[in-house]
Amino acid sequence: MPIRAEHDPAEDRLTLRLPDGILISGPAAADGEALIVNFYGREVPAHVVEGDWEEGLSRFAGHLVRLARVDRPGDGTDERPVTLVSLASVAELSRQGGRDRAIDPGRFRMLVEIEGCEPHEEDTWSGRRVRIGEAEVRVGEPVPRCVITTLDPQTGLRDFPTLSVIKAYRGVAGDKELQFGVYGDVVRPGTIGVGDPVEPLD
Repeated sequence: MPIRAEHDPAEDRLTLRLPDGILISGPAAADGEALIVNFYGREVPAHVVEGDWEEGLSRFAGHLVRLARVDRPGDGTDERPVTLVSLASVAELSRQGGRDRAIDPGRFRMLVEIEGCEPHEEDTWSGRRVRIGEAEVRVGEPVPRCVITTLDPQTGLRDFPTLSVIKAYRGVAGDKELQFGVYGDVVRPGTIGVGDPVEPLD
């Protein structure tokens, strides 16, 4: 989480800034060894990105790390291509955990953060279409959360007992899942941006 990544699409150039001050930069072309990567139980074809990535990332992680790029754009997503959470839900989680101020919502790694609705209102949209900017999304199931959400996205250090707080006030669902936020699928592609309206449709 503390590694900062920047991608220049015009030059297809990737830059990684590591917390120890090391900067790694180079072409993001995937022209190395072919791989089949396990992405949440899905077999995804990919190729290793050649360059100085392996040395710097392996030293930082303390074990061998290779940088790979998926062959098909969009294959490197989570279970679904869209995730949504309301900032009211984040504020309620923070309150339930004894915080006066909301925790950083970036720890949930959601594609869309929504303002102006009630806490966990997004949970009630399952099966509905939602317009976000120029796009339309069909909201799906809640997102099961993992231990990464206990870490501050700026420092990578554990700073909030996210999972135990979710369990205490929301309970355990499904296959022992602790859920927060929702998945979505794209019904109509379109451009979205910060400040765009979010409107449930049906």
